[in-house]
Amino acid sequence: MKNRKVCLVVGASSGIGKAAAEALAGRGHRVYGTSRDASRVTTANVVGLDLEINDDHSIREAVGKILEAEKRIDAMFYAAGFYTAGAIEETTPEQIHQQLDAYFVGAHRVTRALLPHFRKVGAGRLLYMSSNAGDAALPYHAIYSCSKAALQIYCDGLRYEVEPLGIQVSYLQNGGVKTGAEASFRRAAEPVAAYDGPRDRAIAAFHRMQQKGPEPKAIGATVADAIEARTMKPVIRADNFSKLIGFLGAVMPAKLFRSQLRKSLDIA
Repeated sequence: MKNRKVCLVVGASSGIGKAAAEALAGRGHRVYGTSRDASRVTTANVVGLDLEINDDHSIREAVGKILEAEKRIDAMFYAAGFYTAGAIEETTPEQIHQQLDAYFVGAHRVTRALLPHFRKVGAGRLLYMSSNAGDAALPYHAIYSCSKAALQIYCDGLRYEVEPLGIQVSYLQNGGVKTGAEASFRRAAEPVAAYDGPRDRAIAAFHRMQQKGPEPKAIGATVADAIEARTMKPVIRADNFSKLIGFLGAVMPAKLFRSQLRKSLDIA
């Protein structure tokens, strides 16, 4: 295959990461997909690798195995993580650390492991899964929103540093996607009764958005398109909802925007 790329998909055992690995492999790229347990990576023509996003040694070992086998890595898509929901007062500092480790620090660890190779060859693509929550904090999902906002600012800063070296950086946003994430999210650990009503309605509304969203396959195709494009866009808004939220956040009065967001999560 002409322009066949060697791709690393972090978090390839389920959801959007699995869909991205499937799309890339289906187009003939050489794909390595990671999970804490490589046996959970079951997509055809995707090589599974053990990788723990909080362990530098694990990450370096996985990257080393790819380079040993392929002599190069051309692109990385980061889709690992989970989300925490609940009021800020209910969320422990330990949970905040865990959330940031999943979406932000873990992404940084993988990035640091890849950059020496990318710098050496003068090329490479880094694509990260973000969320509309990175632009507009979601009520009762503030810690999740913080982790995505941090990731987006990280990408913006990283882009200044590595673009002159031939390395492209982008993040992708999408609205609710039917990934099954609502079955494995983490609730804030120390519930406060004062938040019971609005907190539970907001979490339920967020889950409904996911359940009504598209299957991950469409997002997987968007990831593959970005990695194959001549130049990745700095921000990829994959669906009309993401484009609309970005536009409304920029043009609507803040009070009106917040009111509409509250209504969308059933806490108006």
